Amino acid sequence: MHSGESDCDAERIPSIESLAQSGYSSTVLRKLLGTALHLRRVERGFTQRDVANRLSWSSSKIRRIEDGRGVKPLMAGDVLRLLSVYGASDAELDKAANLVKRANAPGWWHQWNDLAPERVRYFYDLEAETVSIKDHAVLNFPGLLQTEEYTEAIMWAGLPMAQYREVKRRVALRKERTKLLTREHDPVRFWALLDESLLRRRVGNPVVMTRQLEHLLQMGMLPNVELRINSLSSGASGTQGFPAFTLLRFPALDMPDIAYVENATSALYMEEPEEVVVYRAAFDTMSIEAVSPENTLSLIRDAIEWWKRAD
Repeated sequence: MHSGESDCDAERIPSIESLAQSGYSSTVLRKLLGTALHLRRVERGFTQRDVANRLSWSSSKIRRIEDGRGVKPLMAGDVLRLLSVYGASDAELDKAANLVKRANAPGWWHQWNDLAPERVRYFYDLEAETVSIKDHAVLNFPGLLQTEEYTEAIMWAGLPMAQYREVKRRVALRKERTKLLTREHDPVRFWALLDESLLRRRVGNPVVMTRQLEHLLQMGMLPNVELRINSLSSGASGTQGFPAFTLLRFPALDMPDIAYVENATSALYMEEPEEVVVYRAAFDTMSIEAVSPENTLSLIRDAIEWWKRAD
């Protein structure tokens, strides 16, 4: 959500020209186009209500376009009418029309479109565009670190009435996401804070847990992945009780960091600096208090042996 009607620094406005020349994905383009429209409006001294009255729209429609979220198509006519109100040139309008087409391109997840609600598909798009991810995991290992067997066990536990094919497709979707960490060029930098209870919390059977932890050990040795365990013996701290959350950082300078919190029925995206800084500070504090990466790998090895004995 954008902050209130404030003074605008013109240098921060992503230009239509620069966006047209960029290689950003549809999701990032949509977000930055919304930011450009928001800042262009503020620069001209218009409130959302001013523009809504001019165009006979609701303020909520303008807010939705500027927000840049969601996977529903943008209407080129709407964007062009807004830019016309803000004094855009004919050349900018032509480039904006092409931008809208690119911003409406389907996401990589389109073949799994029926498996996730819009709020989650939006996260998948954002996740795919990051340069770094910080994940605080409490109940399950982060999706990007899961084996197929572990994912499948979670799916069956949460969707006991699901069809076999649906579960397999959900597993394939999550597997596709994990490629972010192992791709050859520019793999995403990933930090994970893992609650120690995850090492002993049974998902599936001991074989599933053993293989999951062996995979976790391998992932923790990658140069772009850092794992830290939040020890059960660390005691209370100011960050105790924080939910599972994810911090996303993007290559686009105009794209703000996002803190993401998800539960069974909703998802919360926070991008205002004063919101994100709370989660970033919590992650940094927990990282300092957590077990070192080297000792984390030792704890994982111990847990592997524990599950082998349990088998």
